[in-house]
Amino acid sequence: MYQRLVAYKKEHKDTNIPQKYKEDPQLGHWVANKRVAHSDKKLKEERKRLLNSIGFAWELSTKNKAQWEEMYQRLVAFKKEHKHTMVPKKYNEDPYLGRWVYTQRAARRNKTMTEERKCLLNSIGFLWASLTINKAQWEEMYQRLVAFKKEHKHTMVPTKYKEDPKLACWVSTQRAAYRDKTMTEERKHILNSIGFAWKLSTRNKATWEEVLSGISWPDPRL
Repeated sequence: MYQRLVAYKKEHKDTNIPQKYKEDPQLGHWVANKRVAHSDKKLKEERKRLLNSIGFAWELSTKNKAQWEEMYQRLVAFKKEHKHTMVPKKYNEDPYLGRWVYTQRAARRNKTMTEERKCLLNSIGFLWASLTINKAQWEEMYQRLVAFKKEHKHTMVPTKYKEDPKLACWVSTQRAAYRDKTMTEERKHILNSIGFAWKLSTRNKATWEEVLSGISWPDPRL
């Protein structure tokens, strides 16, 4: 695969191979994996040196704007369906999207992201840090959920809960993690201990409609 990359550079004068490279899909996938391994600090030094020796681009340049925008639209579609942007890194339904979201966080952390892209992601409420990674943060959100249940007698936090938008997003993320089988047994047990509703079933309909009736929805024109 490395020699195919060398041949690509010889022809195109760069190594900015998109993930979906029609002329050689296998090479596109291989290159994407090298970038992810490098970002995760799992790439062997020997391989890193080989790639550096040909001026390998660890981040796709702005000339790949069309590809970035395509992935951005896939994230927009994900948010429209799931009501949040917490795409799991290992997302079986769209593995490329899971890796892409992870690399956006890495690019911002490493200060290699353009302001334009940062603004676009901010415009859809992109979460730059996963709410499920940090133990102390997870436990803090869990206590806010416990307080919510104590007051409302249920755990069905509305997706647009203006009193605590962060809690609403976190609850959606827990359901997504449970559905995608990326949640630890410990966290699953803790949430089960307070009767957490893993999905909004038909038996929850009356309570859900009661919750919705008390929400002041924003004007869609704004």
